[in-house]
Amino acid sequence: MKPLFEQQSISTPQTQPAVALSSPSTRLATAGQFIAVVIIWSLTPLAAVWTVQEIHWAWGLFIRFSLAIPIALLCLRFFRLKLIFSKKAVLSYCAGAIGLFGSMAFCYMGADKVPSAIISIIYGTSPLVSGLISSFLLRRERFSAWQWLGLGIALVGMSFTLGLSSSGFQLNRIGIMLELIAMLFYVLSTFAVKSVGAHIPPITQMTGATLVSWVGYICLLPFFWSHLPTEFPSLKISI
Repeated sequence: MKPLFEQQSISTPQTQPAVALSSPSTRLATAGQFIAVVIIWSLTPLAAVWTVQEIHWAWGLFIRFSLAIPIALLCLRFFRLKLIFSKKAVLSYCAGAIGLFGSMAFCYMGADKVPSAIISIIYGTSPLVSGLISSFLLRRERFSAWQWLGLGIALVGMSFTLGLSSSGFQLNRIGIMLELIAMLFYVLSTFAVKSVGAHIPPITQMTGATLVSWVGYICLLPFFWSHLPTEFPSLKISI
């Protein structure tokens, strides 16, 4: 049986840093990817907090993923790609769904207990956690002295950002725990997708993972049928 976290040649943004080459187009693409990631992980926690203020988290996720699927399919058509239904591709979709279904479920469960800024910061630690897992559990890489220094500076900066030095600052422990679990599911998903090594286009991978996650949310809805929204939520929670 193939090990779950067998090392593959394929890399992921969460586990390995992108190296900008000398080409201007490459540098521009790298900068664009960085800006896109910052925007996505700044707005996603905010949307989560908005959602749980109006409707139950399970229904909010179902609505969001229902809206995301047509957009993903349009992107596939635009890039002239198709969903792949080979055994390895489906397994890769399921691995990606760990970071969509599992991570987003716990993220939304804790969204009414912690501010969106805290959620963004917790998810911002995912590259650090990925590096630590890769170094200590998977024995793939070793941190250099400069990397350890950077990790220490990042942790100190986070403590100031979170206001942990303030005696009057309090965090909801349950909310923080739920968001940490969500972040760990997100990290686990990146390693799982890398381990499968399906080598499919990123848009195809994301579309397949979104479909699998949507099916998962459908299976959850019967348990929260009593929280069925009586009216369609406002536009801001659907973006």
